[in-house]
Amino acid sequence: MTKKLIVFEGIDCSGKSMYAEMLKNEFIKKFGENSWIHEHEPTFSSSEADTLNFEATDTWKREYYFMKDRMKHQEILRNNNVVLDRYILTGLAYAQAFSPEAIPMMTSVYSIPREFIRPDAIFFIDMDPMNALAINESRKDSPEYSPKLKIETLQLIRSSFIFHFQTIREWEVPLFIIQPFFGEIDKTFKLILNTFEIYPIL
Repeated sequence: MTKKLIVFEGIDCSGKSMYAEMLKNEFIKKFGENSWIHEHEPTFSSSEADTLNFEATDTWKREYYFMKDRMKHQEILRNNNVVLDRYILTGLAYAQAFSPEAIPMMTSVYSIPREFIRPDAIFFIDMDPMNALAINESRKDSPEYSPKLKIETLQLIRSSFIFHFQTIREWEVPLFIIQPFFGEIDKTFKLILNTFEIYPIL
């Protein structure tokens, strides 16, 4: 049976990892222990990713490292039912924001379905950048805090995601935009679960 891939995308601090973990747990309750796994991309640390994103790293080197990381994940995606935190849409959005000259190459390579598995659904958590920044500020004493994250950066990344919604749709990948209820996790998660009741994703 073909394995399934559900992806969560969004700007930093939008709740992607949290909702991905919640959905994985929901699937395990429904389909059994070890039936689904939760994976993260990129796999290197957030500090390394921040260095590539914010330290004016050579454009082509930056995109090589992120693309290489996604290539490494393909075997895992082929052999498991996966709820994934970040994937191709993130690659396109961050390239648009930080390495726009690489976009033609990125869209060309990511468009190859035999190289990059197509998700069965993408959930874009459309968090307001001001709320995302407030969440980041609340993490000042935790390893999850990103001191380089600014409102201008979040706004740029969000607009870059929206710019590439059409790219994803052209690849015939279902995209669901979730407007989160700020501070109401369960209420937002219900929106995600309702999608599975309305659309035959699984």
